[in-house]
Amino acid sequence: MGEEDILRQLTKDRLMEEAVNNTGLSDFGEPGFEESLEILLESLRRTAGDLGPYGRTCARGMPLGALENRLHLAENARSHPDIAQTAIHEPIFILGLPRSGTTLLHNLLSMHPALRAPLFWELQSPATPRGEGREDLIAKCRAGLEVQHEKTPSFRSIHAQSPEGPEECSWLLMNELRSFLFLFCFDVPEYGEWLASADMERAFLSHRSQLQHIQWRRPGGNLVLKDPYHALYLNEINKVYGDARFIYLHRDPAEVLGSLCSLLESVRKLSYENQPVHTYGAQLASLIEQLIRAQQSFRQANPLDGRALDISYTTLAADPVATACTIFEFLKLDVTADIQQRLTAYVGEFSQHRYGVHRYSLDRFCADEARVARELRDLAAEDPVGSFR
Repeated sequence: MGEEDILRQLTKDRLMEEAVNNTGLSDFGEPGFEESLEILLESLRRTAGDLGPYGRTCARGMPLGALENRLHLAENARSHPDIAQTAIHEPIFILGLPRSGTTLLHNLLSMHPALRAPLFWELQSPATPRGEGREDLIAKCRAGLEVQHEKTPSFRSIHAQSPEGPEECSWLLMNELRSFLFLFCFDVPEYGEWLASADMERAFLSHRSQLQHIQWRRPGGNLVLKDPYHALYLNEINKVYGDARFIYLHRDPAEVLGSLCSLLESVRKLSYENQPVHTYGAQLASLIEQLIRAQQSFRQANPLDGRALDISYTTLAADPVATACTIFEFLKLDVTADIQQRLTAYVGEFSQHRYGVHRYSLDRFCADEARVARELRDLAAEDPVGSFR
């Protein structure tokens, strides 16, 4: 698919028509997503000439998949009105800067029988299409991951994923066309500027509705959710999930920056063949600053009264099992010998370097790494409720 072809296909009408033809459905659910779609596609068209072949496929496929999910969600809601009555009780949000141990903690907490994390295949397909079943959706998710791993083998050493493993719930926001996943996969600054001021309360109402579909299809315990970029939307999350509990992980933001730049490089290799990396440091340092300030502002304005727990990355890294047990106690959950054994076995089997060591150097991505690191550490030190040390 050449540049002219992708430009012709990256239009709202073209993608919506294709989604209708692919599914045989026509109800896209709640209105409002069209504005998000238009802005995303316009931003994608501006840089379409820089996309590689796989990037062009993803630029079309990701919004198309979101539109198809919307059609399936609306159809499932119509066919099963009881989905809307499915309870989402006291969900747990794991928060923290990207690359601060949130994935490890997400996996550990999901092992408690009273809790459950949405799995990758569930997040990619929150509603079941007609004629398809669980195994079909798992296979579809696995096929996508295999392509990704083939094209960027190093990605698994940075962020391990599996179809039947816990994953970030930002995939649900993607179905509202309001997700940081688009910003991470593509160079779309205009979309990023719009997203910074977009109505995210509506997006999280959709997020909650999609979780109801997931819980209805496969009932389980209290949901454990995580996405580092949720820190930007804590006011909206607190409105939509008034009984939510929050686990905050704190890590040295200078260490986070180098690892995050390396992750962005790996992801962008899927979309772009010759993407310069020397600007990543400044871009992502600005994002980390926004995340820190948003979290600090929210915590200062909202005491949360027993609904939040702060954990340092160094504590988690030193003893993941004990840290998970501390959180279970905070959540008033029993910690049995069997649970401790399962946690210990998981930590032993899925060690940090299972798919190779993740090596990175900040100076490749940042012209003045010493100054940037100092400024981020000074900002993080102002946090009145948690420390990365």
